[in-house]
Amino acid sequence: MHHPPFPFGNTIETENLLLATSDVQILQTAIQGDGPLSELLRVHVAENWNPFGITALEYALRKLIDEPEAKHWWTWLTFIPKDNILVGSGGYKGVPDLAGMVEIGYAVAPNYQQQGIGKEMAVGLVKHAFSHPEVHFVQAHTLNEENPSTRILTALGFQNMGTVENETALHWILSR
Repeated sequence: MHHPPFPFGNTIETENLLLATSDVQILQTAIQGDGPLSELLRVHVAENWNPFGITALEYALRKLIDEPEAKHWWTWLTFIPKDNILVGSGGYKGVPDLAGMVEIGYAVAPNYQQQGIGKEMAVGLVKHAFSHPEVHFVQAHTLNEENPSTRILTALGFQNMGTVENETALHWILSR
């Protein structure tokens, strides 16, 4: 697979994607905007590649500064290497808990949705999580309605554990 010309610590390669961990510099630059990020990474940046918003990047940045050793349990950027473009973001909401649970999240730029990218991201994140022996479960949350993420999680074998957050969200779990 062709790798974009930037150095990353950890990467996850899937059939069509490269997921790469963010570091402090990358997150600081992403917060500044798409232009500076494109320049730093030497890639094209899809419009609205991070639907989670600046707040999520700022949160991940604070966590990385506090716990640099937890780098691969936060924000991952998703690239289509053959097109040299950043199309999404995702990752984990922190290190595995005492029960061996991590939570995944993923989002794809609107112009790249409905192409299997979200599913491929989720597959990569799950495989990466389960490559760590301390991880026994992967969880996710979706809106409490049929949507692309509910279809992805169902296809990957996640179990719908029911509603949470005043029935506005569904809680999903996949066991190792």
